[in-house]
Amino acid sequence: MQKKKNNHNNSSKDIDKDAESAAVDPQPINYNASYSDSIIRLCSFSSVHEFWAGYSHLKRPHELPTATDLFLFKEGKKPTWE
Repeated sequence: MQKKKNNHNNSSKDIDKDAESAAVDPQPINYNASYSDSIIRLCSFSSVHEFWAGYSHLKRPHELPTATDLFLFKEGKKPTWE
């Protein structure tokens, strides 16, 4: 996706590249599962407005299980360790 021209409308500013957020499911702990198998895609977005729309539906930190990890990845990139 190419960056679109900003028409001074803060709610529709585009992000340079599409992105997605993901979480690592902390429960149950399965030591035989691979890292990539534990990643859950939460949402994807290509504008600031879409980001905040997705973010507003996330549970607040105090509502999440202990040791929950949230990540932000570029669309199309595999969310794994190198």
